[in-house]
Amino acid sequence: MRYAEYLRKSRADDPSEPIEVTLARHREALRQCMAKHALVVAPEDVFEEVASGDSLYARPQMLKLLEAVEQGVYDGVLCMDIQRLGRGSMSDQGAILDAFKLSGTKIITPNKVYDLSDENDETYTEFETFLGRQEYKMIKRRLRRGIKATVESGGYIANAPYGYEKTRIGKTPSLKPNPEEAPFVRMIFDLYLSGMGCQRIADRINSLGAKPRRDVQFSRTTIRNILQNPVYTGHIVWDRKTHIRPSRQSGGKHITIYNPQESWTIVDGLHQGIVPQETFEQVQGIFAKRHRSPSFTGVIENPLAGLIVCGNCGHNMQRQADKRGGPMLLCQKRGCIVSSKLHLVEEALISRLREEMNELVQNAGSESPGEDNTAQTLKAIERQIATAKAQDSRLYDLVEQGVYDTDTFLQRHAALSQRIADLEKARTDIRPREQLNVPKMAERIQEVLDSYFDMDSQQRNELLKSVLEKVIYKKEPGAKPAEFHLTLFLLPIYL
Repeated sequence: MRYAEYLRKSRADDPSEPIEVTLARHREALRQCMAKHALVVAPEDVFEEVASGDSLYARPQMLKLLEAVEQGVYDGVLCMDIQRLGRGSMSDQGAILDAFKLSGTKIITPNKVYDLSDENDETYTEFETFLGRQEYKMIKRRLRRGIKATVESGGYIANAPYGYEKTRIGKTPSLKPNPEEAPFVRMIFDLYLSGMGCQRIADRINSLGAKPRRDVQFSRTTIRNILQNPVYTGHIVWDRKTHIRPSRQSGGKHITIYNPQESWTIVDGLHQGIVPQETFEQVQGIFAKRHRSPSFTGVIENPLAGLIVCGNCGHNMQRQADKRGGPMLLCQKRGCIVSSKLHLVEEALISRLREEMNELVQNAGSESPGEDNTAQTLKAIERQIATAKAQDSRLYDLVEQGVYDTDTFLQRHAALSQRIADLEKARTDIRPREQLNVPKMAERIQEVLDSYFDMDSQQRNELLKSVLEKVIYKKEPGAKPAEFHLTLFLLPIYL
């Protein structure tokens, strides 16, 4: 029998307690629960959620666990309480409970074991999750009210921007200038007023040894964000961004949309400004007259977004608007690789995709079987798994007969559980060559090609991502506009 363990810090835990301390305390409680029920959890069956989120899609460890539960991998899952699994939306709760019920997987907590095939347990679980959801919504409302009150009073609750560090004025969180970084902020504004562009400013302060908080070096985007942030004049800005949390609607991704300035909430802050208000307004006047790439509005304008990877540094390449000849596709790392016009890369990609489809059609069924011991290997692994499970099952009889004491049982059960887990992983990693569904892959690519040019940029991006994992872009210095090389990685379809 195989069990999993799920650990996550929730809002019900002490917020001042570090997450490592909370999870360590929970591990000890679940260890006692395992001893009580004579259970063993292998290390690879422990799921620790470092991130926390409202939605199921914001918790990657929970998604992995849920997938395994749906496949019937586990006989039970240990957690601190039923609400720890999730108290987000009703649809998320329903998905979680349905997975446990349909697979027959038990939920084991220090206080109770839930078997959702039992009507009483199912009703109790649904009622408990409903109460947890209501409590969660109430906590969120209180948090939002507290955040709004702090912002309106001039407090600052987010991470300190470059040039500042966090402090408190009385009990209110605020900012104070960082003596090493604030001079660079003033320099950025002065250089921009002197006529220097964002990229040149980034190059200048990088050469002077300035280091941003979350990157290796400053980029033009970082400089632009500093120049447009009213916090440097002593103001507090809220509602600059709209966050679309991970969900089915967002494709499981966290999307950030930058709101127009007229929708921001701006109040006088308690902190000291680094640049004068007059200087800031002069900079905004220059920005209004200059062309610059627009911020993300929630609509994808680049049909190749998230697909093209720089062949030099491995980072995703991005679209940049250019009035002279249409948008360009370039690496955000300055001087990394030669850029190309976006429409040339798109046309070449579609042409290469058509070539890939023709190769798939020609090669389908032409591969000689050769020597393939996959089937024999799988049978051997299946026999070993069956033997190990039979040995594990006999352990329970030996405990009941008094042949083994509890310590011996737990030790041998742990060893067999580990062996079974290793064998099952080996079985999963083996995929016979003939399982690749080449005709289906070619058919899907043909469907993309047939409808591609009738779609807008966002729909084109979705179509390409349905058949491609990534595309590596290479271009040598001095090459002609269309002289670049694309390496396509197709998404496989298995039988």
